[in-house]
Amino acid sequence: MVLVRERGFYRTPNETIALAKVAGIADLYAYSYKQATFDEIAPVSIKKTVTGNHKADKDEVARCVERYVGVQQYKTDDESDAVAVGIAWLIQQGYLEKI
Repeated sequence: MVLVRERGFYRTPNETIALAKVAGIADLYAYSYKQATFDEIAPVSIKKTVTGNHKADKDEVARCVERYVGVQQYKTDDESDAVAVGIAWLIQQGYLEKI
């Protein structure tokens, strides 16, 4: 089992603390129940891998994700971002060819 997440980046110390707690709980669960750990991919790396542009905005990332999974209706940008994380990991690991 592989678990992948976007490496966090935070604007304020309070966000850093709150999100680090969430990540810690996810790590504990993953290891305790599945003996798995998370692979992390930096946001810039995700953008570069999926779009070819490390400065791509969310709309550009979402459009490029469509090349791999077709047109989807996402409730939020976070959902399309999560798909982009998975696609980037698959490409980086050699499981998926970059389009």
